[in-house]
Amino acid sequence: MTQPIDMISVGLLKVVASPRPDADLAPWVEPLKAACHRAEINTIRRVAAFLANIAVESDFRARTENLNYSVEGLAATFGRHRISLADCRKYGRTPTRKADQEAIANCVYGGDWGRTNLGNTCVGDGWTMRGVGPLQVTGRANMERFAKWIGKPLDEALAYARTLEGGIMAAAWFWEAHDVNRLADTPGVADEVHRINGGENALARREKNFNALVQRMLQMERGQ
Repeated sequence: MTQPIDMISVGLLKVVASPRPDADLAPWVEPLKAACHRAEINTIRRVAAFLANIAVESDFRARTENLNYSVEGLAATFGRHRISLADCRKYGRTPTRKADQEAIANCVYGGDWGRTNLGNTCVGDGWTMRGVGPLQVTGRANMERFAKWIGKPLDEALAYARTLEGGIMAAAWFWEAHDVNRLADTPGVADEVHRINGGENALARREKNFNALVQRMLQMERGQ
């Protein structure tokens, strides 16, 4: 019988990924398998939940967090408790100016908010420790824990997390560290979404992804 992790393939990813060439998805397959092995994402429900959420968060595209926000987008996304209206106007994108992404990161992920929630204690941590990987692991505290998990110094772990393989592994670390496997073992997907991003962003899409993946993996389990 094919094991759930071994079901991960380009074909399975295409169930929930946006249409594009197989060659764009192929590099994800082995890193996803390795990450799932590392974090014991090893049942149909767990694998389906992991892939369903990655599909929403990143659409299987390697990335470091994009902070290319307009003035209005900055204020709407982060709120005044994390960035002032004056800084939104100063750093946000306008028709005649690019967004100052580094300054934005240091505003929204640094200062009192960043120190309290993300462990960002050094000047420039907001930018240096901005989100990486398909689940956008963010902040010095998270990166230090990830570094310990993979047995690397912080600077090496951060560089690794900015690669495709490392970003996927960082997502698996987050999944394990926040006990998402246990939530994935229970009915529904809302608990996992709350644990990942604190709300129910795109919940309906995640549920649709999860159900489609489970259905396909059950077919594969039956040899279909």
